[in-house]
Amino acid sequence: FDTAQFLTDYVPGFEDSYLHFVDPYFHARGGPSVLTEYVLTEQDTKDKSQKEDVVFLADVHNVSDIAEEAFGYEPDRIFDFPYRQLLPREIDNLIVTGRSAIVQPPITRVRWMVFLMGQAAGIAAAQSIENNKEPKKINVKKLQKLLREKYNVPLDRQTALETPQSN
Repeated sequence: FDTAQFLTDYVPGFEDSYLHFVDPYFHARGGPSVLTEYVLTEQDTKDKSQKEDVVFLADVHNVSDIAEEAFGYEPDRIFDFPYRQLLPREIDNLIVTGRSAIVQPPITRVRWMVFLMGQAAGIAAAQSIENNKEPKKINVKKLQKLLREKYNVPLDRQTALETPQSN
């Protein structure tokens, strides 16, 4: 409720916004998901294969080693997160992020990964509208170029390891 009030009071464009609904039920970390064009698996977190449509690099969330996650990438844990992971198999003109994008096991529930999914999805949606193309048909190379050059998202392991991490 505080966030909704803050947005209404201080963020331009939210003056007339209001909180419509708050789910009354607590949810487990898993839940209903959309089957996507590509489904990340445990094997994807282990193999070092590069995905042509990578939109960010992820790492395996390790609760016992928070400091490592907070301050940098460990080369052995990095894996590519493909754009296809955001595209539903049987639904056109839709991009899914967060828990709704099925991943086995559910490794992408940490906030920074969800933020990066949202960033990639937002840029892809803008490209889709600008070019009058379905999200499945946008120029992924252009999406990657924007992520890399405008938003400084490392898309390969070497760049990720060279990128200074903020504290």
